Amino acid sequence: SIVGPSIWMAAACAAFSFGECTAETMRGKRDSMNAGIGGALCGLVMGSIFRRADLMASSALGMSVVMFSVDYNGPSFEVHPIETSNRTVGEVTLPFQESDALKDLRAKYPKYKNH
Repeated sequence: SIVGPSIWMAAACAAFSFGECTAETMRGKRDSMNAGIGGALCGLVMGSIFRRADLMASSALGMSVVMFSVDYNGPSFEVHPIETSNRTVGEVTLPFQESDALKDLRAKYPKYKNH
């Protein structure tokens, strides 16, 4: 049945969210360390499926490193890093600029000019 794994994944996601938000509130900082703490809690929940402390610890450490790395390197994973950097820093993104090919198509098909 798919219900059991779905509940475990929901619990892991909830543990990550709880850990990250609680760490941000308690530390008073918004940085990648919070994602690492949330990842550790997520890993604990995922490792608890096997009911072995060594697997819980290793999955907590692994998820902590993965989530810290993804959060720390987030903008570099994006397809458009300049726009993403502007969005994460809080600046206005770059305005859209039509390509020459699109301008030519709009001139060729005036019926679709405003679409």
